Formats: sequence, C-alpha cells, structure tokens
Amino acid sequence: MELLSGEGYRCVAPWLRGYSPTGAGAYFDQGTLLADALGLMESLELRGVRVVGHDWGADIAYGLASAPQAEVRSAVALAVPHTQALRRNRAGNFEQLRRSFYIWLFLAGDLADSIVPADDFELVRGLWRAWSPGWQADEAHLREVVDGLRRPGGLRCALAYYRALFDDRLQDPQLHHLRELVETGPVKAPTLFLTGSRDGCIGPEMAAGAESAFSGPYRAETLEGCGHFLHLENPQAVGARVADWFARY
Repeated sequence: MELLSGEGYRCVAPWLRGYSPTGAGAYFDQGTLLADALGLMESLELRGVRVVGHDWGADIAYGLASAPQAEVRSAVALAVPHTQALRRNRAGNFEQLRRSFYIWLFLAGDLADSIVPADDFELVRGLWRAWSPGWQADEAHLREVVDGLRRPGGLRCALAYYRALFDDRLQDPQLHHLRELVETGPVKAPTLFLTGSRDGCIGPEMAAGAESAFSGPYRAETLEGCGHFLHLENPQAVGARVADWFARY
C-alpha cells in the first residue's frame, strides 16, 4: 500500500467479514464475500478501481473482475489460481491433496474447534511455516493473527469460510449468481496472477490452464524463492509487479 500510495493511488484495505473488527452474519460463501466487496465499493462511491487480493481475497478479486457492476479496471490475484483451474488440476494430484489436509480438518466440527486453538494455535503457526518454507514470519504479525482467532467468534468465522464451501446452510441462497461469478467468470478485467515457487499451500502447477477462465488479458508469473505469503516475504518484488500491471491497465 505504501508503494501504491506513492504512485498516486488511493488504497482501501478492508477486513473480511468475521475478522476483527467486522461483524459476521449467517453466511460465509464466496457470493456473500463478493457482495460485501460490492457493497463497500458502493458505500465509498468507488468506480474504475484496481483490485489486489491474496488467498480468499484472490477469489474476491476474480469475482469483482467478472462483475460488470464493479467497473474493475484491472486486478492482481496472489497465491490462489482461478477456481476452474484449481478444481481441475488438484483432482487426483496426491501432493496437492496432501497440502490441503487442513481443509478436511476444518470441516471436522468439534474436533477442529478443539485442535486448531490448542497450544496457543500451534496448528496455525505450523501452517504458516509449511506454506512459506524457509521464511520466518514476523512474530508480532503472527500474534495479531492468533489474537484475531482468539476473540469471541473469531475461530468460528474463520472456519466457516471453509465449511461454507460444502454446507449450504452457510450459503446465502439469494447470492447464487455472485458465487457463479467467482467460480466460473469469465474474468473480464485484465488480471495478473502471482504465485511463489515454494508455495506449500497451493502449488504453482495448480494454475496450469487457468487462462481459459479469462476473457480479458491474463498473465501468470511465479516468483522464485517465495512461498504462499509472497507479498509479506518479498513486498518489493510483488509491489513492483502490481504497480507495473496497473500502469499497463
């Protein structure tokens, strides 16, 4: 944000629903997350925006870049490839299924609710180490992550994102059309996808063939030596690529 602000952009970085200090509501599906982003843009009277999203934010970025009402000029997605490619590529890919064990754990109800916070959320800390191997996350930042999960309702909301993928009780039935935008597109705005060569959460190979989900310009780039949290590991390299993409589109 500092780099982009220096380039003259106005930057807005909202918390997603259920994360401190925002409220939650009953639904956590991707259609609801997209509706939240659209509502924020409407409230702030934002038009012709450029979007950057990491992980869950990447899915929101794809949805915004597909939604005509969002008027997105260009987008950058980090770490998570488009759903069309991810679903296709992970099927039968043992290594990626192994990486994704945490998703199946998060679906395990009371078991997950007890395991995840154990030993001061050691599981979360372990995931950060596994997802960005060889990189030491800032302890103050990790403490902020853990404190957010520890607050009343924090862990329930975080796990609900994953549970909403399979539980229609957590999906807003009125926002099916927005979920379709996230999952199928087509993504119309020019989009740059950045991934790390050492990502231990979602392998770079999961983005193969993703261009089929984009009707606008699309480019994928892998940053050598980076893991899942590439924007924290090498903010200069990521920021430079984001600024270059926005200067083009």
